[in-house]
Amino acid sequence: MGEKQKNNKSEIISVRLDTITKDKLAYICELEYRPMALQIRKIIEDYIKNYEQKFDLLHNDNYPGGSSLPW
Repeated sequence: MGEKQKNNKSEIISVRLDTITKDKLAYICELEYRPMALQIRKIIEDYIKNYEQKFDLLHNDNYPGGSSLPW
């Protein structure tokens, strides 16, 4: 297995949601034809991308990932 593949491993995290938020998310997932885990992943990745742009984090030497980010 190459070095790049080793660094691409996914990590599992747990998130607690109240019932109405979970139901809303499930509804949106159906509309988007995505499993809940992939929808949550997309939401987080979109948020991070916007945050990075807003605060110009990609030019910060201490910021993890640097230019190897997929977006």
